[in-house]
Amino acid sequence: MEDKWKTTLSTHDRDLNLDLPNIGSLVIMMAGSILGPGTIFLMLVGAFVSAFKIGNMVSFEYNIIPVFIFILTCSFCSAKIQLFMAMIISTVYGLVMMAVVVGIALQIKEDGPLAPASMFFFVFAGELIIAGLLHPREINCLPAMLIYYITVPSMYMLLILYSLFNMNNISWGTREAPVTPGADKTKKEIEEEKKKAEEEAKLKKKKKPFFGFLQGNNKSPEEEGSIEFSLAGLFKCMLCTHPKSVDDKLQLARIAESINSIGRRIEMIER
Repeated sequence: MEDKWKTTLSTHDRDLNLDLPNIGSLVIMMAGSILGPGTIFLMLVGAFVSAFKIGNMVSFEYNIIPVFIFILTCSFCSAKIQLFMAMIISTVYGLVMMAVVVGIALQIKEDGPLAPASMFFFVFAGELIIAGLLHPREINCLPAMLIYYITVPSMYMLLILYSLFNMNNISWGTREAPVTPGADKTKKEIEEEKKKAEEEAKLKKKKKPFFGFLQGNNKSPEEEGSIEFSLAGLFKCMLCTHPKSVDDKLQLARIAESINSIGRRIEMIER
């Protein structure tokens, strides 16, 4: 016990010993999660201006309308309708992002590689390429970079909104497999449970009287008659019946009998 306690304490202390780079990465991830949707929204506004040659306010209105519709859908509709609306908006944004890619390519050709929009595109593409080079096993995922860029509005804006409105639903976004009841039991435990059930059924059959099928399951209070006669327990005839008086000693005897039966069952389970 002492060794286990020391191991637990050392593990706990090791988990609490966080270095500064780890804390810094967690802070950056938190800041990115908070600022991500707004940053992507502003990026979409600028992309609309560059691709479709419209004003900033007009581009802002075009982008705020689908976001506002999705927020209303998440507030008043079921999860299925929310996902359907997210699919429609993601499809529209995917088509728009394809046009934006073409517009950015034309703008890079006109303004040069040192323009702000060009630099943003190069930084975005460069960090993905660097991440792929640092992880050689996942480098074959780099060809999907274009699909990733097209689905950026859906991932960093719509998904965040959906998660905020569906925090009670934990069946998505995790790698945990659904656990079926009894799935963690071994074959040995299942066989032992079957044996116990069979033994209990045999005991019930032994305790049942030979003519028990003639006895009903009536749970009404017991009665006795002033005049009674029976024939070998097959039937009983009572005249002038009245409720049977329950003696305290009889009740104690019944309680003792039930306790003994419980003790026998516990002994069977322990075996």
